[in-house]
Amino acid sequence: MAGMTAFFIASASYRAFRATNTDSTLLLVSAALVMLGRVPIGEFVSTRLPDVAQWIMDIPSMAGQRVFLVCAGIGYISLCLRTMVGINKTHLSGNE
Repeated sequence: MAGMTAFFIASASYRAFRATNTDSTLLLVSAALVMLGRVPIGEFVSTRLPDVAQWIMDIPSMAGQRVFLVCAGIGYISLCLRTMVGINKTHLSGNE
């Protein structure tokens, strides 16, 4: 099972990191900078590389995480409202 999971991860990363357009090229460059900045050899390549990798992890990545949290919160609130109003019937309601 772990081998199949590793194959799917490798396949997805290959498809995501092909530099076919501007977005995928930007993703490829930022991933390479973060990977090089997180390992000790990154300091030998450039002294600013760990700082750039940390900036990528702090600013753009945090913005994406906040978007997901806000969307999850909005979805949770809408589901609660639908359940309270009675639009969304749960399996425990007993009404057929």
